[in-house]
Formats: sequence, C-alpha cells, structure tokens
Amino acid sequence: MSQDKRSLILEERAEKLAKSLEEKKPENVADVLKFQLHQEIFAIEIRYVAEVCFLKEFTPLPCTPAFVYGLMNVRRQVFAIIDLAILFGSQKSTSHKPERVIILKGGNHSFAVCTTAILGVESIPFSLIQPPPPTIAESQSVYLKGITTEGVALLDGASLIDSRQLIVDEEIDG
Repeated sequence: MSQDKRSLILEERAEKLAKSLEEKKPENVADVLKFQLHQEIFAIEIRYVAEVCFLKEFTPLPCTPAFVYGLMNVRRQVFAIIDLAILFGSQKSTSHKPERVIILKGGNHSFAVCTTAILGVESIPFSLIQPPPPTIAESQSVYLKGITTEGVALLDGASLIDSRQLIVDEEIDG
C-alpha cells in the first residue's frame, strides 16, 4: 500500500471518529458531582466544587443553627461545615457520620458540606431535570435546581453559596 493511500485512509478514519464524538456529546448537560448524605442523593455542578476531603477533625460550633455541623481547618483555611440534610428538614442521623466534605467556592464565599459517600462525576442532561416538587418548602426549594428522573436532588450552587441564610453573623449576650 502506498504512502498516499495510507494517509488518505487515516484521514477518513479520523474524520469519522471526530464526527461520531461530536454527535455523541450532548450540549445541554450539567456536569455534576454526585454524593450521598444519609439516605438522600444530591448532585452539584462541578464548577462550584473546589475540592473533596476527608472529615478528620472538626470543631462543633455552639449557639449556631442546627444545620451548622462545625468548623474545619484545611491547609490553614477555616471552613464552616453545613449539614444539608438538616437544612432540608431531616433529623440529624446518629448512625451515619459524615466521612468527607465537599468544599464549595464561588465569588468571595466558601464553605463545606457534609457527605457520607462520594458517588462520582457524571453529566446529567437538563431534559431529565424536573422542577422541585411542591411538597418541598420554598425556603428549601430555593437551593434546588430540580430533581432528576432518578430522584437525585440537583443543588443550585449559586443559591447555596450566595445565601444570606447560611451566613451566621449573630452575637449572643453573655
């Protein structure tokens, strides 16, 4: 086989492969990190995820709302740890302790959320995301983009990070 014919065959193969990759890539998808917290499965767009780390040591913070799990130090940066299960109305679980945290960052704000398991990164087509059900309170649904057909709660990273409700800035009289 001549060099010209070989080059022509390779070019044709490359074009076919490039076209098939373009056709398979959906345009309207959310690239998310899926995680579990107790019995619930959540997902958040990876653009809001700074890192995932083990929850080795943390300091409980007295006189804060129940959803504030505590504080942790990661490489000399202190992050508040938020328990999304409590924020969304579940009770604190004593049988499933959080093993890891997901550090979320956006703008000038950052904090960590508890998780009992990291399930992986995947792409979810927006067509599979339904609005939050009407049974979810408005104070909680503001943090949700929707629910997938598989029952995964897709968090609204921007709403979580920019939320004034999650900022604890009160003083107590002592």
